[in-house]
Amino acid sequence: GKEVAVLSGQKDVQRVVVSRDGKWLATSCAKGKLGIWDLGKRKLLHLFDAQQARGFGMSFRPDGKQVATVGVDGVLNVWDRATGDREAKVDLSMDLTRPRSVHFTPDGGTLVVSGTGRGEAIVWWEFVGGRLRGSVDQPRGAKFLDHRCAALSPDGKVLATVNNATIQLWDLRERPKPP
Repeated sequence: GKEVAVLSGQKDVQRVVVSRDGKWLATSCAKGKLGIWDLGKRKLLHLFDAQQARGFGMSFRPDGKQVATVGVDGVLNVWDRATGDREAKVDLSMDLTRPRSVHFTPDGGTLVVSGTGRGEAIVWWEFVGGRLRGSVDQPRGAKFLDHRCAALSPDGKVLATVNNATIQLWDLRERPKPP
């Protein structure tokens, strides 16, 4: 519970995510900037325009080499952590008008994106080769609520979404077939 450092160099930070090995930090701010930090050196390595949306979702690939971002603009990006270069870009707005969260699966080969809007879906995007693996709409009779955030279980089998009053759990073990 003791403060060990204060990091400065990026204003209006709204979200943070730490890599699994604890070496890297990614931050997003109100103006759509992505910050990549070296936690060992307590140093900001990169600060650049990443999304056209504020407070966008982020996830480190399990090996810490890439950071995925997704914003309410419907764009999914994958960035190289070391250089800050964009490695992939996919427009998901046909499936999700307002993506809220992105998570790498434990093997690092797939991104799970959830959001609301036109499709109100959970979308799988295969990272290798940059193709959309498929999407699944809400189960019949279930209401996919306008969630604020989501979390993926460590084994990648369950996605939890939450709004102000409800927590929903989604079974991700059976993925849809590719389109």
